Amino acid sequence: MADLILKDTDPDALRAAIVADVLAAIGTAMQRGDELPKRIANRPEMARFLSYSLATLDRRTREGVIPSILDGDRRMYVIDDVLNALREGTAAAEAQAAERQKAKQDAKKKGCRRK
Repeated sequence: MADLILKDTDPDALRAAIVADVLAAIGTAMQRGDELPKRIANRPEMARFLSYSLATLDRRTREGVIPSILDGDRRMYVIDDVLNALREGTAAAEAQAAERQKAKQDAKKKGCRRK
């Protein structure tokens, strides 16, 4: 069936059309280089990215929850590392929250039995 569709098509013209389309797509992709995701952020950028205040970002960094790089007096964050650290910490935080909730429910049940 493919032979029937391409039977009347000049192979050189088809090849030229394909090459032109590929080059146009590559050129467009290369021009969009500034749209690539940023890999490193400074404090204000990281705080904005996470929707944190600077104080919260600083506290979470001090606590070791959010990894950072200190270069002289300049603190930088590798965005992928920060997201991975937060993902890893999510399971532990969820487990702690579940334990707290269970303790509250147990305390409530014990309080109800005494009455």
